[in-house]
Amino acid sequence: MDTLNLRFVFDRKKTANNTDSKGVLEIYAYDTATKNKTYLSTHIELYKNEYSVKGNKIIKHPNAVSLNGKANKMYRDIEAFS
Repeated sequence: MDTLNLRFVFDRKKTANNTDSKGVLEIYAYDTATKNKTYLSTHIELYKNEYSVKGNKIIKHPNAVSLNGKANKMYRDIEAFS
C-alpha cells in the first residue's frame, strides 16, 4: 500500500524575488500512515520567475533542461525508495 505523498515546493521560506535573491526547490514528503512530513532539498536555487508552479518545472533558466532532469531524478529516487 502506497502511503507516501510527494510534491515539489518552491520558495517555502518566501525569500525569492525576480532579480536579487533566490529560493530553494524542495520535495515535500508526507507519510499518511505515520503522519510524518519532511522537506528534502534538491539544492537547486532559482529566481522567482524561473519556476512554473502550474507545470512544476523550471523555465527561463540557462540550464533548465538539466536542472529539471536532476529534480525529477531525485523525485523518482525518493518514490522508488518508499
